[in-house]
Amino acid sequence: MAIKIFFAFCLSLFPASDYQSVAEVNNLPGKKFLNYNIPGTYIKTNTQQGFPDLKKGMKAPQIVLQGQDNNTFDLYAHDSNCRYILLIFWSADCQHCKELISSLYPLSMQPEYRERLEVVTISLDETDTEIMAWRSRLPELYGWKHLRLEEGVRSSTFIDYGISYTPAMFLLDAETMLIKAIPKSAVQIKRRLRR
Repeated sequence: MAIKIFFAFCLSLFPASDYQSVAEVNNLPGKKFLNYNIPGTYIKTNTQQGFPDLKKGMKAPQIVLQGQDNNTFDLYAHDSNCRYILLIFWSADCQHCKELISSLYPLSMQPEYRERLEVVTISLDETDTEIMAWRSRLPELYGWKHLRLEEGVRSSTFIDYGISYTPAMFLLDAETMLIKAIPKSAVQIKRRLRR
């Protein structure tokens, strides 16, 4: 999984004017990165680094996915009882993701934070082994919403959010869907929620 994310990030560094297929980027003169192609994959290459540069104050890109509970999750139509929604893009085989989730889950279950924060995890896991590892973690994370990008790093959501590492988090205002913060740790989330 980490190699796929790294590969997608590296491809985003190539200059181009619009969306291009991975094959087109691989064929740029002098830009043969790897002999690795994901058929049918298009990467957004019309921004400075290739991926969108999401910042605090911007509206979060739309997400419509089927959740682990078989219900459709529509970010823009989602009615949260909390002040914030925390999106976590992660992979079950990512050690940094495991560490973050191990520190964030107990925090998010504390009554003073649970009332203010709804957590939505978005898995990038694609292989059968990764999916099994992801599913095995879900019972431990009761109370969070769980989604999975079936196309992983090839998905439009992955590209729209400009994911270049995992875990990647976006703290959203639950009413406006504006990005309030792009935290890197549970400590940063805790500080933000104390405001």
